Amino acid sequence: MIRYNISLSDLEQRIDVCKPDWRNRAANRTTSFKAAGKYDETGGIWSEIKKVYIDLQHNKCAYCERPLEGSMELDVEHFRPKSSVKKWPPSTWPPKSLGIPKVLTYGFSTGDAWSEGYYLLAYCLTNYAMACKNCNSVLKSNYFPIAGNRETQSDNPIDLKAEKPLLIYPIGEVDDDPEYLIKFDGIVPVPVKSAEDEEYGHQRAKITIDFFALTEREALRQQRAEGIFLLGEWLQKFENATTASDKTLAENIISAMTSERCSQANCLRSFKKLFYENRSKALLFLKEAQDYVISYGLV
Repeated sequence: MIRYNISLSDLEQRIDVCKPDWRNRAANRTTSFKAAGKYDETGGIWSEIKKVYIDLQHNKCAYCERPLEGSMELDVEHFRPKSSVKKWPPSTWPPKSLGIPKVLTYGFSTGDAWSEGYYLLAYCLTNYAMACKNCNSVLKSNYFPIAGNRETQSDNPIDLKAEKPLLIYPIGEVDDDPEYLIKFDGIVPVPVKSAEDEEYGHQRAKITIDFFALTEREALRQQRAEGIFLLGEWLQKFENATTASDKTLAENIISAMTSERCSQANCLRSFKKLFYENRSKALLFLKEAQDYVISYGLV
């Protein structure tokens, strides 16, 4: 995961350009939910602004950073579920289609089920993200683990921070930067902070990694291995370049591969940082990625 920087006012402006009357219609629906005390409509209108988030996220899933083709592969995901919330984790996780299910146990609460759901956030712009089918439909569903207690209803996620959400929201600046909490050792996502240094930050990283099966999903592992394989080559070409043009070419490619547009940007940024901070460890991860790529016939 990475952060997609945008202010609320800029996000609202993009929505207004995409659908000039959308925010007024959304506000009217939120008012009706507040009066009813629940989420109550036959069909939502959030898909009308789907393109705004697709463009903002560069056609990538907000959670797993998998690049997707076409809007049909991406869902408008409600970060906090708009209707009832299920208790997480279930008896085993992840679903068998995405890895080998295991029993997850934590030494802290992950929150109870909640029949109300966050109905006042059904049309909140900072409660949306574009997610792939696996992250949204298979994994996210109506789960929303928290370390605290469910708060009273609000139409502003900032008012709900006392819940201590255990998932990370990557759009704008309403939440911590995902890269402040999650990094990669080679192709494997790990918490940045230890439990001793920052307990809640460690918990959020661990839960987010487990929740979206970021370690288990083979397609993601392959993408990261390919990325490290290529990035490693260009980092070495940059260092070994003998002409200004070769150095500039390598520098531009490295910049592109670690930009927010690139698949698995957090992983590749982590590798680049390690390459300059701990060369021997980075080269071990590079060798692992190379072996992985070769074994799967990816080159």
